[in-house]
Formats: sequence, C-alpha cells, structure tokens
Amino acid sequence: GKDIKRPGLQRLIELVKGQEAEAVIVYKLDRLSRKTRDLLFLIEETFEKGKTRFFSISEKVDTESALGMFFFTLMGALAQMERQLIAERTKMALTHKKEKGEYLGHVPYGFLLEEGRLVKNEDEQKLIQKMKRWKKEGKSYREIAKKLNELGVKTRKEGKIWFDSSVWY
Repeated sequence: GKDIKRPGLQRLIELVKGQEAEAVIVYKLDRLSRKTRDLLFLIEETFEKGKTRFFSISEKVDTESALGMFFFTLMGALAQMERQLIAERTKMALTHKKEKGEYLGHVPYGFLLEEGRLVKNEDEQKLIQKMKRWKKEGKSYREIAKKLNELGVKTRKEGKIWFDSSVWY
C-alpha cells in the first residue's frame, strides 16, 4: 500500500474507530502501508485507541511491547525504503529509455512498437480511416462499433469486441 487513502483501508479505520473490530490481521506489513509514518499512525492513533489488536502473519510483531514496536517501526522503514528504491529504479529506466528516444506508454491502435519506436500498422490505419469516414457520415461511435463487430473485425486484444469507447479512443 502506497498510502492510507484507499477505500478499503478507510473502511477498516472506520470499523476500528467504531469499535467494530477486535483485531486487524494482515499478511504482510507492506500490504497495510509502505510509509512508516502511516503505519505508526494506524497503530498508535487508530488501533490502540480503538482497543484493536494488530497481527501480521509474515512478521511476528508484538505492538504491545517496546521491543515489538521497535521491530514494527524498523519493518515499516524497510518497506518504505523498498518502495522508494523501486520508484528510483523505475524513474531511471524511463529516463534512460526517453534519452534513447524510445517510446514510452501504451501503443495506440494503428501503430506497432518496433525497436522502441512507433511505426504505423497499415491495416489498422486503413480501418481508422474507415471509422473516421463513418463518423463524418454521421454515425455514432456506438453504431461504428456495432458495424465493426458485425463485419467480424477484431480489436487488437484477440477475440475482443468493439465498444463505442474503443472506437472513440
């Protein structure tokens, strides 16, 4: 978990504050949050105040003892560091690709990715031109999708049908 602003976690906090939970059990601390500050907030300001016990299946932590809280804090700090290292490596890799002129992101319909560069897919480009022509003739995106499906034209994802949103995109 990147932060505590997630619907499921907010619901958990509500249950704890409403004293509707005896215990919170997680598989691993970093599934709860990967920010030390958030983990400490959850334990000290939410779970303890709500008289809710906390358990992690992977890490045997006892947040009710001084040594247990130290270990909990240390594990939280390691989870945060791991998250930050992943972000740094990802940023470096994307910067490297960008410097080499490689395309980043989703490959749009009508194109292929060859050696890191976008190249036109001629068959898909022809289909895009047909869709544009149908749109100019007054057909809605839904009507165009229906026509493509009736003609048996498949989307790039094998076996998938066309929707108005995919035609619009």
